[in-house]
Amino acid sequence: MNRLCFGKDPLFIEISLSEVKTDDCGNPIKRTREAITVSNFDLIGPEFWENHQYILGEEKYGYEYVKKFDNIHRLPYSNWTIVRISACQFDQFSLIHSFDKPNDETALRLMNACASLMMEQFPDIIFGYGFDNEYSFVFQEKTELYQRDERLIISSCSSCFTSFYMMKWKEYFPSKELVQPPHFQVEVSCYPEPRIVCDYLSRRQSECHNRNQYTTCFWMLVKSGEGENKAKEILKDTLPKDKNELLFQRFQMNYNNEPAMFRKGSCAYRQKVEAS
Repeated sequence: MNRLCFGKDPLFIEISLSEVKTDDCGNPIKRTREAITVSNFDLIGPEFWENHQYILGEEKYGYEYVKKFDNIHRLPYSNWTIVRISACQFDQFSLIHSFDKPNDETALRLMNACASLMMEQFPDIIFGYGFDNEYSFVFQEKTELYQRDERLIISSCSSCFTSFYMMKWKEYFPSKELVQPPHFQVEVSCYPEPRIVCDYLSRRQSECHNRNQYTTCFWMLVKSGEGENKAKEILKDTLPKDKNELLFQRFQMNYNNEPAMFRKGSCAYRQKVEAS
């Protein structure tokens, strides 16, 4: 401790000095500190890691061995691949963008436009079926897209469909801003026979009919003054014929006269036409 004295009263100041480290020759060793460095290096090959061994705490580095961690899942051969793309949190998305209920025809046409672009982007798609907020794409049996790597197919289809949706938005909604970006999830299924593919598509169309019939009844009830909870209670345990009767009796609406795009969904496929 060092003593400093000013006037009559001594003032004691304790000064803590850190010990200076020296090398064998008595020269002071310069202290170092960690600093974040942002630079540009080639990470392909061992040179960077050999010169910076302290980062990972290993002595030798390679990169070929990383491939064994990839866990690639290839879709089985001799199977028809179906990629189903569906929007996440679509109720919130449609509310934010003021979509018409129960069906927004413009939003459905936007989905169809995206499906057409998907078929142009991926020639191996031979058929597409969509309704509401989803689209299913059938890839030909012998497709070699991304060597049938499931992860690459999922990520590519999801990113492409999302990009097309955002790219086409202004064309179909010129007076609406895209306030929130859409988010689509992807599921992949494989079927060994065309018959099963047809059954899958039939099941999706049945889901389209059931969902649209329910939402049509629901929103007609809500628009007539019924609360949403009351509308759900009215429709609970009703059969398709009951819903048809409800629409006709209360709203003079024949469900079979609703636009086919609402009731049946949309099909996208290639066919030969006369050249103009």
